[in-house]
Amino acid sequence: MKELLPAAVLLDMDGTSIDSEPFWIASEIALAASFGKNFSPEMGHQFIGTSLISTARWFKEWIPTEVADTELENRLLQHVAESMKTAEIVYRPGFFEILQVCRQAKIPVGLVTSSHRILVEALETKLPSGTFAVSVAGNEVKKHKPDPEPYLQAAQLLGVNPADCIAVEDSPSGIGAAVAAGTITVGIECMNPIEPNPLVTELSSLADLTLERMSQLCREAKIKRSQL
Repeated sequence: MKELLPAAVLLDMDGTSIDSEPFWIASEIALAASFGKNFSPEMGHQFIGTSLISTARWFKEWIPTEVADTELENRLLQHVAESMKTAEIVYRPGFFEILQVCRQAKIPVGLVTSSHRILVEALETKLPSGTFAVSVAGNEVKKHKPDPEPYLQAAQLLGVNPADCIAVEDSPSGIGAAVAAGTITVGIECMNPIEPNPLVTELSSLADLTLERMSQLCREAKIKRSQL
């Protein structure tokens, strides 16, 4: 029987592809300190998977300050971008394995992130050219995760049906976006536990997403659709 493979694999960036949380925590601590406030790493966990502007708005109220939320957003962003360019990026287990598997099977890989384009570019400078067939950044969509728009846009750019794509996420908002877009959704725990969901397959790492497992997920999704 011919192997059934996804039309594309769509990866989230923060927490799924790279361990960027230390960069974000450092930027949040630095921002708070610039206003004479103390910010703990634990406080930053609430922002995982959310849009940067929502984080900036939280800081504006928490400090509080008359500085515009867009300026706070820019300060956080620039700090993380500089850190990603100058420091070593820690990749999540299985990241390079899934890229190799997809490359050999000629499955395009897209990056779908809530982070801004400048951070996508910082990551891409450290990877081989053409690693991602497409990328959708958080400042390029009108609605952010958990809205499905980022995943729908990625599928559109690739010219494929989102229902034929495997999306991999680690956060509740990202998983919500992938499910809402109709993708074959995989959840991999990073900072937050993956809530049980019949529409989500939980794996321990990207290394578990082998070609055989992708084929199995596609077959199961096809069977489910035929039963609707």
